[in-house]
Amino acid sequence: MKKYLIASFLLSISAASAYPSRELVEVPNSPSKQTCPLEGYRPPTDAMGGYIYGEWLFWRVLEGETDYAVKGGPITLPPNQVAMNAIGNLEVAEYDWSSGFRLGAGWRFTPYRWELEGNYTYYSADGSNAASRPALQSLNSTTPESTSTGLARARSHIDLSYQMGNLLLAKKFLLDKYLIMRYLFGVTGGWLEQDWKIHYFGIVPPTTGRNNITHISWSFWNIGLRTGLEGEWYLGKGFGLASTFTAALLYGQYK
Repeated sequence: MKKYLIASFLLSISAASAYPSRELVEVPNSPSKQTCPLEGYRPPTDAMGGYIYGEWLFWRVLEGETDYAVKGGPITLPPNQVAMNAIGNLEVAEYDWSSGFRLGAGWRFTPYRWELEGNYTYYSADGSNAASRPALQSLNSTTPESTSTGLARARSHIDLSYQMGNLLLAKKFLLDKYLIMRYLFGVTGGWLEQDWKIHYFGIVPPTTGRNNITHISWSFWNIGLRTGLEGEWYLGKGFGLASTFTAALLYGQYK
C-alpha cells in the first residue's frame, strides 16, 4: 500500500435549461428594483432557502499505460538481434463512453452571497478490446505478469468505478445582466477502483505457459481540498451555458 499526494483538475462545459422564477436584481442608481433578463432563468436568489439538483453525466475515461500486446512484428529477427517482443504496434485497452450522475443539495443564505452545498458523483465505465495475430507476423504480451509468448490472440476487458463527494462553501457574483460567476472552496473525498483482465491464447493447443489470464486491479481512496469557479451565461428564453473549472489537492492511499 502506498500513499500519494495528487493534484486533480476538472473542467466541464454544459448547456443548461433554466427554471422559472421571479428574481429581481437591483439596478445601480435606481430608487427601486427592476426586472432584468435573468428573470425566469434561475430559482430566486433574493432570499434564504434550500435547493436540490441532479445532473446526468456522459463521459469517457482516457488512461495511459494500458497496453496489453504488441502486434505486427517479424516472426524471425535478423542475425545478432535479440528478441525483446517489442517490435510492432501496441494494442491498448480503451474505455467506451458511459453514463453517470451527480446529486447535490444546498442552502442559500443571502442574495448573491454565500451558499453551503454538498454533492455526490458516481460514474462507472468499462471497455473491451481484442487483437489477433496477423499472417506471417507476431503477437506478444506486454504485461510482465503474463507467461504467454507466441500468441494467436489476446482479449482485454477493463472496468473503472469513480465516486466522489464534496462539501463546498460558495459565493455568487452577478457580473452583468447576463453573466453569473460563483467561487467555491471546500473539502473533497472519494474512491476510485479499477479491475482489468487480459486473456492470452497461445498459437499451439493449450499447454503450460501458453494460455493464461492476467488480472490487474487497484483502488485509491482520497481526501483533500477543492477550489474553483463556475460561470453561467444567460442566452434567453430560459436557456443558458454553464461552465465549471475546479482543482483539488488530494491525499490518499493506493493499493
